[in-house]
Amino acid sequence: MRLRKLFVVLMSDSLSVVVSAFYAVFLVSLIERLISLEGVYYKFVLGVVFLILVVVHFFYYTPSIIAVTLGRPVEFEKQSVAALYFGVFISSLLCAAIVIQMIGDVVSLTGLCSIIVNGLVFFIIFIGLSMYVKKLNRKH
Repeated sequence: MRLRKLFVVLMSDSLSVVVSAFYAVFLVSLIERLISLEGVYYKFVLGVVFLILVVVHFFYYTPSIIAVTLGRPVEFEKQSVAALYFGVFISSLLCAAIVIQMIGDVVSLTGLCSIIVNGLVFFIIFIGLSMYVKKLNRKH
């Protein structure tokens, strides 16, 4: 039984690091579209974003993942609302990037039209995920 718990903790921690690295690269690539990052600045921003994501994962997400995997009750009162909506924000960015890429394959958007469509796609996904999270919190 202890070996199983150790395996669950090691897997959840290693997956948290991998997911944080993936999201850090993704977010920095989005930042790079707005601001030119080269050399040391790119590495610094990537490191800071990765560090923030790892801390959020280890303090807020990993304990609930371990609890669910081991069949323990998850204490929703101890979860941070800010961390919850931070996850919604990051997920919305990822989903919006995928949807915008699919839209770009069908229709060529440039300039202000592109910015408006990108903003609307992100806003719709963010509102939808926020409503879903509120619905989940009311159940518990």
